[in-house]
Amino acid sequence: MVLISIAGLKMGLDGFWYMVGIGLGFYVPYVTIHTTLFERLLDMTRDKGNVGFFMYFVDIVLCFF
Repeated sequence: MVLISIAGLKMGLDGFWYMVGIGLGFYVPYVTIHTTLFERLLDMTRDKGNVGFFMYFVDIVLCFF
């Protein structure tokens, strides 16, 4: 999606649709991987909770790197 958006910008795609494509290209895989990974982690530990805390924690930690 990111590469298609970049190619579209080079071929005259409007800037708005370029930004939407870039955003979706980064956000969809991020959410898919994080939710799958953290759901499996919670399932393995048999702990009660949801993935919201884990995603928030990882986002905060990654901001410092």
